[in-house]
Amino acid sequence: MPQFGIKDIEVVEDIVKLTNIKCSVKTDKKIKRVVEALTGKEICFTPTGDGINFVVPQIDCHQMILLEY
Repeated sequence: MPQFGIKDIEVVEDIVKLTNIKCSVKTDKKIKRVVEALTGKEICFTPTGDGINFVVPQIDCHQMILLEY
C-alpha cells in the first residue's frame, strides 16, 4: 500500500478459537433470555443486583449475543 506510505504489511489470518468467556452486563432492564444470535441457542445466565452474568461457550472469529428483555 505505497499510497499510504506503508511498505511492508504482514497479514495474520489465523483465527484463534476462544472458549468459556465470562461476561457481565450492567443493565436496569430485566433480562428474559440470552441467545447466540447465529444459532438461536440459549445461554444460561445469572441475574445480579445490577445486571447479569453469563458464559459464552465459544467464539470462533466473532460472536453476537442477544439479550432479550
